[in-house]
Amino acid sequence: MEIQSDIVRDILLGMRYTIRYLQRDSLKNQLFNNKVTPDDIKSGRINPYRAAFRYDAIYIRSNGFDKLILSIDNVPKKYNELINSLNVQYKTRGVYFENLSNRFIEDCFKNQTIRNHLDWYPQDEFSGIISDQQIDYYLNDPEFKELAIGMSYDATSLFGAITSYWGMALNSYFIIEDLLGNEALETPGIIMRTTLTDADQAKRLSGRYRLVTGPPNTEYGKEFEMTSEGKQLYIKRNNEDAQLLYPWAPKKMEFFVSGGRSLIMFSSESSDKITIVHGTSDNTIWEKY
Repeated sequence: MEIQSDIVRDILLGMRYTIRYLQRDSLKNQLFNNKVTPDDIKSGRINPYRAAFRYDAIYIRSNGFDKLILSIDNVPKKYNELINSLNVQYKTRGVYFENLSNRFIEDCFKNQTIRNHLDWYPQDEFSGIISDQQIDYYLNDPEFKELAIGMSYDATSLFGAITSYWGMALNSYFIIEDLLGNEALETPGIIMRTTLTDADQAKRLSGRYRLVTGPPNTEYGKEFEMTSEGKQLYIKRNNEDAQLLYPWAPKKMEFFVSGGRSLIMFSSESSDKITIVHGTSDNTIWEKY
């Protein structure tokens, strides 16, 4: 049960990181599309600092797994499948995730060192002002955009590692649930075995979608297909096998993950439109036809 609690906690943290990831991605898009004005920065409405000089710390909790390993010789054979799943979850995907998280932090510290040596930084930091020189750096200096896109890459890689870890964590969670039966923890609403809770909704979202806004995405081409099977929703792109969409915010029924690095968001206004956040490129908008 402690392992289940750890998994729920990790999934909650992953969802919180996703919100911060979306905020960072939105800021990156505004900067690179030249939609940020000096007044936006002066007033505090937009803080470009976060695009290049801020990291998001997130750590895996493995208390339950660590205790299990200490008594591994006494674990019955019926738990072999669970042990295998947990080993992949913590020792493979978890280690990869933590390595990327550390790299994210290290790169941010390197960026901060660069910032600390800029002419405007010491005085602005001391006086708590945003000078015209600082604003010009954010809006016009190629170095800042280079640092920002580098941090965007780190954030995207970390998001992919989080979702990969999360997928294996769900697998472990369901194995535990099946093993414990009535003794398992009550499954929280953030954990689902299917993409959606409504088969009719999955059917309504199915169809062919074409790119209407944003740069051509090599992973999705110019169109892709959504298909459904019961409550499961799949995405098929570039003649590849259909991939299951995993729910990332079940309560809102808006965010889904595909292929680890892509976040798919259905429009709250129309089920015929989809926004895809993918890597360091600008967002793409797709429409059913």
